[in-house]
Amino acid sequence: GRLLHALISLGYALEADHEDLIIDGLAYMFLAYRPVGEHLELNLDDLASALNSESEPFESRTVLELVQALKDGKRLEGVVDRWVNDKAYVGWGGSFQPRVAVIGDKAGHVLDELLAPLLKNPSLITPFIQDRDEGSEKYKAVLTELFDGIVWLYNEISEYNDESSFILLHGVTSCWSLARVLPLLTSEQRFEAIIYYIRTLLAVWGAKWETYDFKIGTHPLERKFHREFAKIPEFSVPVDHILHSEKEYDEHPTKLVFTCLDRLTSPYFLPVQSENFVTFLKVIAARQYDLLPWSQEPSTN
Repeated sequence: GRLLHALISLGYALEADHEDLIIDGLAYMFLAYRPVGEHLELNLDDLASALNSESEPFESRTVLELVQALKDGKRLEGVVDRWVNDKAYVGWGGSFQPRVAVIGDKAGHVLDELLAPLLKNPSLITPFIQDRDEGSEKYKAVLTELFDGIVWLYNEISEYNDESSFILLHGVTSCWSLARVLPLLTSEQRFEAIIYYIRTLLAVWGAKWETYDFKIGTHPLERKFHREFAKIPEFSVPVDHILHSEKEYDEHPTKLVFTCLDRLTSPYFLPVQSENFVTFLKVIAARQYDLLPWSQEPSTN
């Protein structure tokens, strides 16, 4: 849990602009640090030179395609099964934490092989070089695609409505928190932060993929939503619903609601270009407090 919780804490502390919480968040980041695989050589100039000299066509991948490759390849499962019962990992509690620890310690090479096509993708590398050389903020395009893809993936897995979707929820809130941290970094640091963040997500999610049987399907921007779903209440209604709910309070769906709805106006991402995606974010927010059932899909009629 520490792999993502420290970043989440720091992001919300920055959003609140609360000095004590920011200090706590930075301390948490320091204490929670755990390497996931070996150190990566992520020099932007070297990567750009490699792109320019590439004679063979390369297979660029999006983060969602990496997730699918992670599941389909099943390479992490073999590493985990070999080591998870080793005495070094026994006693961690539960089944998830030991699996993440094994992936971080023993399967970094698998994650790096998955990342390799991403590091040959000009759409990932070029924005950070332009930011450095021109003082622009083109990295937001990379961050926006990452966040929107994670939100979409969470919604797909949430149809299972099991503990695994709870793990994916942290992907949404941690990516939102990353967006809050990146403006404080240099272009090189932003690039490194995003790559290491993606590798961490693959490690965390890879520990749960064996429970799923899914294929990456239609992106929300391509979906057609019925007009009535565009009228899903704004943030004030879920807040009222939370305050008057008889359910035991849980901060996780509250943060998810805030995160999804903040995406609509946040200056840390590119503006939302599709009304369908606006509706999609509202659907996720409304489902957290049973304002919409989990099994109900927007009508296409």
